[in-house]
Amino acid sequence: MNIARKVEKFMRDNNLVQYYDLEASHQYEIKDSYDTGKNEGTQLERCNIARNLLNLNIDIPTIMKSTGLTKQEIMKLQEN
Repeated sequence: MNIARKVEKFMRDNNLVQYYDLEASHQYEIKDSYDTGKNEGTQLERCNIARNLLNLNIDIPTIMKSTGLTKQEIMKLQEN
């Protein structure tokens, strides 16, 4: 059976199509969750580095360049 016929057969089977759609949606949610967690971890690490640099009395513009944090974000870290 050639590929075109297999695709046609697949597309006519509503159960398979629904399962495939559900599985694809589930995989997207897993990836999105992973990406969100990764980004949150990266932000936390940048904040930790900024705190350490503040404790070493490094100037804010240098910390901004080193971490990618904004001046406001760094100022908040100084308050805590």
